[in-house]
Amino acid sequence: MNKVLLDHFFTPREPFNGPPRLIPLPKVPPLTNEEVAAALYKCSPTSAPGPDRLLYSIQQKFNEGKPAILLQLLSRLVLLGYHPASLKGSNGDVLDNPGRPSSRSPASFSIIVHIRPVSKMLERVIAS
Repeated sequence: MNKVLLDHFFTPREPFNGPPRLIPLPKVPPLTNEEVAAALYKCSPTSAPGPDRLLYSIQQKFNEGKPAILLQLLSRLVLLGYHPASLKGSNGDVLDNPGRPSSRSPASFSIIVHIRPVSKMLERVIAS
């Protein structure tokens, strides 16, 4: 059963063997504290944490006291156009879909993925 789910939801990828691109992108406007705060406060404080176990509510309070830290971190990542692999980690919970006829089929299950809050904030800042 586990192999069926793993094969269905996690297909193998080709490994990336090239070096990361760490050259600043041209014409990237600087981030502001307001943009970072807006991205952070769009995240629900009661949302389940990712692999680092940091709640959004803790990061919101941290950003109120020390906004320069998140601003510097996210600004550097946006300027370089780089999303480190260490921020891409996630946890997944497999949920049984009620009413499905067979528990042997991958369609009988859903996966809820919990990503790292810093990664989610980076995505929100870029999308805005």
